[in-house]
Amino acid sequence: MPIQTTKKNVRIADGCRISVKKSADADFLDLGVVQGDYVAVLQYDEENIEFANATPLKRKSNMRIEGSFTMGNLEGECVEKLSNGIVTRVATPGAQVLSAAFDTQVIDTFLLNTMYELAPVVTATGTAIKFSAAPVITSIVTDDTDPETLIADDDYFIVANGNAHSGYSIMFNGDGTAGLAGTEELTITYGNNTPVASETLYAGTSSFTAKPFAMRVQHFNSAGAVDYSLDLYNVYTSPGSYNFGLKGADTGGIDTMEITFAAELDETKTDGRQLLAVTRNL
Repeated sequence: MPIQTTKKNVRIADGCRISVKKSADADFLDLGVVQGDYVAVLQYDEENIEFANATPLKRKSNMRIEGSFTMGNLEGECVEKLSNGIVTRVATPGAQVLSAAFDTQVIDTFLLNTMYELAPVVTATGTAIKFSAAPVITSIVTDDTDPETLIADDDYFIVANGNAHSGYSIMFNGDGTAGLAGTEELTITYGNNTPVASETLYAGTSSFTAKPFAMRVQHFNSAGAVDYSLDLYNVYTSPGSYNFGLKGADTGGIDTMEITFAAELDETKTDGRQLLAVTRNL
């Protein structure tokens, strides 16, 4: 076969990360595993205006994105973020876990001002808890010959992080009293902490005003860097997206939700850039 072109600027099917953020949130929440394709199609209405003595005009309006994906990670926080305010999530605390019941967590070298997930693993179960409130930490100690005990809100900061299993991460500051360099090995000892035992999703009202969320879709290369991203600004999920049923054993697979959505213009943004942004690193 004769070669007709040498342009091969293609994307190999490799999946993506889908994240959402409510307007009041500081960070995007990773929705976790999905099945099949993520679809986001630009749609618009088209009107032909005919003239008796000139060529017609084509008018395009009502620009929007219509899309869908199949969500396999059905954590309550994900469903709540997608619901435009329909669903509220309430977490119920369990029994307190004493300090001695936790493994220590070791962080061996780190980048300053970078979030690291707190992993409060219960020794008896080998499983990390999800904190029901801001975590209690007894101490964080360096491995220096003369060990330094780090000071909260000085050498380190605890940050709420919906993408962490425990719900919280930690950041280390090189300008604090301990003068951290990032080469130290740190040992975290947890205090008495209370885990989340269960969560309940509530919904139901005669009417309400839907609140849009932002959606970000990213592809990461083998080095862990983002090489493709899609941002949608005003996203609303469509009726029928929330399936709270359970599959039968004869069906197989996992329980999923078929999420369909539409993104509308955000008129607070620059005209011509109000619907989406697609970035591809070269």
